[in-house]
Amino acid sequence: MSKWEFGDKEDGGFHGEQGLAIKVQEYFRKENLPVKEEVGKNLIDLYHALMALEKKITYVVTGPCSTISLMIKTFPEILDKIDRFIIMGTSIEIGNITDHAEFNAFCDPEALEIMAKCSKEKLIYGLEPLDYCDYDTEFIEKVKAMPFKHAWMIAAMLEQVKQGYIDCG
Repeated sequence: MSKWEFGDKEDGGFHGEQGLAIKVQEYFRKENLPVKEEVGKNLIDLYHALMALEKKITYVVTGPCSTISLMIKTFPEILDKIDRFIIMGTSIEIGNITDHAEFNAFCDPEALEIMAKCSKEKLIYGLEPLDYCDYDTEFIEKVKAMPFKHAWMIAAMLEQVKQGYIDCG
């Protein structure tokens, strides 16, 4: 098994040493958690989890659409379990991987095209709406105090987005 590795230049700094998830990276480094390298196992696990659902869901994609697109191509019956998709990817004017390309779309444009052509309702949003921060420290503290194992992680990411917005704005 390999260890968690995070490069600080791989994606323009968004997830590197100065990036959005620095606290998450510190957590994984400190815990020295292994990365499973069982190809295909996660896809089968996801398939079984989706097929076990009693109600339709909204499926949220926060990275490249590779996994869910492969799932649709391999097991199209999962679409019976999904009501709509929310997809973070693309941009209109700016990019975070090149001057014009957004990371999630750039990494797997074929997968994004599969999702765009999918018959299910979808909302695909780009970088521009994410370039707006409308929450304060009090909200972040409420998130941090929630009784969930990784509430601290979400609060840390929100804090970093807020700080990035202040620094740039």
